[in-house]
Amino acid sequence: MPKPTSNALHFNGSEDAIFIDENPIKGLNSFTVEVYFKPETKGAKAQRFLHLGSIDDDRLLFETRLTDDGQWYLDTYIKSGDSDCVLKSAKFLHPLNEWYHLALVVENGKMKNYVNGTLELEGIVNNFKPISDGQTSIGVRQNKVHWFKGEIGWVKVSPKALEVHQFKSH
Repeated sequence: MPKPTSNALHFNGSEDAIFIDENPIKGLNSFTVEVYFKPETKGAKAQRFLHLGSIDDDRLLFETRLTDDGQWYLDTYIKSGDSDCVLKSAKFLHPLNEWYHLALVVENGKMKNYVNGTLELEGIVNNFKPISDGQTSIGVRQNKVHWFKGEIGWVKVSPKALEVHQFKSH
């Protein structure tokens, strides 16, 4: 995928972040969150680069896990009421320092994550209830731990579950 415009934001991995006093998935039963990003070398092993919802209660997180050999894998998480779902697997490795399109789709109590339009994992969020409050942070978890090192070209939230051909990258 080509690099986005020069408007991509760079995060230094130690203090750069954006905090927004809104939660774009608030009240949604189904939604798609897409991110276009480039994780870089020399970042922390675990990085939270998109956090929607509250700090400790209902929330959605996009995270990376970096390996010692210069690769990363996606870790997505959602908590809703008494249930939660983690989707991560080190068997889906990707090289650092390249641009990627990510998507997380939630519909009918199911969660799926994609990298460059390819489904990596799916799971169940039992008794899913829409997230009712919270904020947004980009570049770090809202409690300011697990900073992201790399670039983010854009974040898009759709108020419905999208199919792969509807993702922004297509």
